[in-house]
Amino acid sequence: MPDVIVLTDQTPIAAGATQTVYQHPHDPGLLIKVRKLAALQKAYDRKIGGKIGYRRPHGLHTTWMRELEHYFSAHLRLGYHPQFLQHYHGVIDTDIGLGLLVGKVTDRSGALAPILKAVVLRTGFTPDLRQKLDELLKQLNELRISTTDISSRNIVCGWTEAAGDHLVLIEGIGVNTFIPLARFSNYLNVQSNNRHFGKMLRSLERLDRQRAQNN
Repeated sequence: MPDVIVLTDQTPIAAGATQTVYQHPHDPGLLIKVRKLAALQKAYDRKIGGKIGYRRPHGLHTTWMRELEHYFSAHLRLGYHPQFLQHYHGVIDTDIGLGLLVGKVTDRSGALAPILKAVVLRTGFTPDLRQKLDELLKQLNELRISTTDISSRNIVCGWTEAAGDHLVLIEGIGVNTFIPLARFSNYLNVQSNNRHFGKMLRSLERLDRQRAQNN
């Protein structure tokens, strides 16, 4: 019987609509993502086709497979781990389901890196942040990485001694359309990425204006 990581008694450090994130109990540099399978299956059941989640080759973990596919592709193109993507370390068994092991992105103090939205609310949508987002988009397009759900909640502001302050995309990569045209056309992939980033930039600008009015 393989070892199983016990997460039941742990408090999650983050939670979204589709997954929960835990600190690895034995390694401070790793996090464990666990899919919310019951909630996901209910969402799939509401779609045409019923139990679509079970008919997919990777079931309700398809999103992870999209992320891993793009991570491997980027790593092979560069020959090393790209700093703007979260580091994937594999999968493990936990007492609440399959867990995806990822590197913990931290800030200068060693604390969990804040999401982009929190940084904008605290210090504003600065020219430096705009430039970093432009660089992130450029890197994604150059490596032909597709994005699906880009928002200020799945980009964090991390720091390392080697790279300094930089943005890291922790979710939202891969193609989730029924016909994945972006996988076969670099032009369409760039257009799709630009559109997703454009939508996020507009939301950050609105957030920045609200912050200025409140101050």
